[in-house]
Amino acid sequence: MAAQAVAAGATLRWLPQGRSAATRERAGDIGLRPAADLRELAGACEILLSVCPPAAALDVAAQVADAGFRGVYVDADADAVGPERMAEITDVFEGGAVTVVDGGIAGPPPASPRGPGATSPGTTRPWRASATCSRAPLAPRSSCRGPSHGRPR
Repeated sequence: MAAQAVAAGATLRWLPQGRSAATRERAGDIGLRPAADLRELAGACEILLSVCPPAAALDVAAQVADAGFRGVYVDADADAVGPERMAEITDVFEGGAVTVVDGGIAGPPPASPRGPGATSPGTTRPWRASATCSRAPLAPRSSCRGPSHGRPR
């Protein structure tokens, strides 16, 4: 997904702390720009995509909020976090200038440009099944899932 975004002209940053040498090499090979720490990453990004195990989702969101992130925070754990957890994640950013989105990553990566069924860089488009999670002061508590609950209709 990152390789496709970079090939389409996006600038992507990532946090290499605690990652293996192999992961660092792959990130460098596709053009991801490393950030020194989470505060630098939070300050440099308009959209932050969190891809982590569901059990860590709330802790990651709290760390991002503490780092001062202001933008669009996408919890993209392949729809493994339920509405209650998304409500908790949304609460972490309460009062801040953050839009929280319940997103998901589904499907295999694009085929190799040399293999059968290959796609050209920038031609693969993710299917979007997400909803913005917000709590307006006078609005009722809302579910943080889209109308299809992450599944195509």
